[in-house]
Amino acid sequence: MRSEKKHILFSGAIILALAGALVKVIGLVYKIPLTNLIKSEGMGYFNSAYTIYTFFYMLSTAGLPVAISMLVSQARTLGNRGRVKKIFSTATVIFLAVGIVGSLSMFFFADFFAKMLGNPPAALSIKAISPTLFFVTAISVLRGYFQGHQYMLPTALSQIAEALGKLGFGIFLAYTAIEKEYGYEKASAGAAIGLSIGMGLALVYLALTAVFFKSEKYYECIYDNMPSGSRKSIINALVKAALPITFSASVLSMSNTLDLAIVMHALVKSGLSSAAANAAYGNYTALAVPLFNLPIVLITPIASTVVPYLAGAVSSGSSKKISSAVSVSLRTTALISFPCAMGLCALADPILRLLFDDALAQAAAPLLELLAPSVIFLSLATVTNALLQALGRPLVPVFSMFAGAAVKIILCPLLIGRFSIKGTPISTFICYFTVCAINFIFIYRDMKEKPRFFATFMRPLFASFASSVGASYACARLSRILGQEIACLVSIALAAVIYFILIVITRYLSGEEILMLPRGEKILKIFEKLGLVKKSERKSFENEGNRNFKSQRRAQNRRSC
Repeated sequence: MRSEKKHILFSGAIILALAGALVKVIGLVYKIPLTNLIKSEGMGYFNSAYTIYTFFYMLSTAGLPVAISMLVSQARTLGNRGRVKKIFSTATVIFLAVGIVGSLSMFFFADFFAKMLGNPPAALSIKAISPTLFFVTAISVLRGYFQGHQYMLPTALSQIAEALGKLGFGIFLAYTAIEKEYGYEKASAGAAIGLSIGMGLALVYLALTAVFFKSEKYYECIYDNMPSGSRKSIINALVKAALPITFSASVLSMSNTLDLAIVMHALVKSGLSSAAANAAYGNYTALAVPLFNLPIVLITPIASTVVPYLAGAVSSGSSKKISSAVSVSLRTTALISFPCAMGLCALADPILRLLFDDALAQAAAPLLELLAPSVIFLSLATVTNALLQALGRPLVPVFSMFAGAAVKIILCPLLIGRFSIKGTPISTFICYFTVCAINFIFIYRDMKEKPRFFATFMRPLFASFASSVGASYACARLSRILGQEIACLVSIALAAVIYFILIVITRYLSGEEILMLPRGEKILKIFEKLGLVKKSERKSFENEGNRNFKSQRRAQNRRSC
């Protein structure tokens, strides 16, 4: 049991986080030359096609990997291999059919969708990107299956294969179209075909991995005589699990889409000219928002990893295991999001100057300072949505996201009227704070062993504050000697060192959580020698899983492993 737990939360999340970071880098490498090749005109066609694809994806498969991973993990925890196989086969048939219908709809109604967007030449790109929807439904089923076994490597490698395929084939086809003077319309379609090819490569890799996958080693016990349930019950369970996630994601996507119209209208109403309003909003979305979204690359894997594990814990009936999963996921989120938020706030101006023109950075820095604290609440909202899903409260995230979006839509124009463009990040902060408040109320109410919120959040808050203050002071001093760019990089490194030292000194990580880290055994031994972790924690952690497992099997009165 200990070896399973060790690789479930931290190790799985780290694998997905590293893959996500690499995919972001590949995406940046892809976007820059593609924009230079097909210019703003071609990017307009490509983005229109991608908007239609995203809409269909959100409707069909946004919640699919999480739903499958949760059901597979529940069945696997009980040793019901027959139900796992039936879940996989049922989901494959249903969602491949959904993918085929969606892809054909995109292809044959491409002209209609392009006209609806007011961009008729984008129809060719919509047709070119349509196979992607079929590929992504199949990919989602396979990723959910592997994640249900707490095997995160295929998901990570398939994401990288997808990104590399998109980069290589997309750029090549777009470049070929430009070289042969086919025009930006066909060049954009070439880039869209590259995206489809990237998805196809990811699907081929996952399918081959599934063929050679030895699932037996991920079971503690296998009971082949257990009833697997009807396909109808499995379909109902899949729909029940997937729909709330899809609705939650759709609400957030819709809120972000409405944001543009609301903000622009409110800025003009506040007295700015149309050009000035567009410049202010562009500065906010092009400079502050991308940096704000970066930490979520590290947080999303925690949500993806904790859902199947927590679903298995719920099936096992171990309240201590459930409490441990919730605690570790919240503590890990705090460990990452707090320093990111405070670091962006303290070093907003130097970081922006490192990446952008000084004049643009100066205008965007106050906006990033206001937006940065929202990193904490967006991160916690992402993880608590996943926790509630696994705890059997799938409708709560839907309600909380609706509430947050409603608060943002109501407050945004009022705050812009009072603070101009600065009202936008303030409304974003209140939006995600609302989501977190609702989620935490239900988590606290439903759990037998209550999360210790003060102990979970206060020490990383203190360490983050101290490290960000130190970084801000160091940057101001060093910039006179080393220059702005080098001083910024040195200050970020210094903040990381200070933060790590304070986290260790305050004993924020328990022995159980250190064991979950890669090389956790060696790290724990060092901490034990330094007196930072008690040796009794190791023994308690090693024995707890086996006790729960044995008592569960005795209660079931089934054959021994």
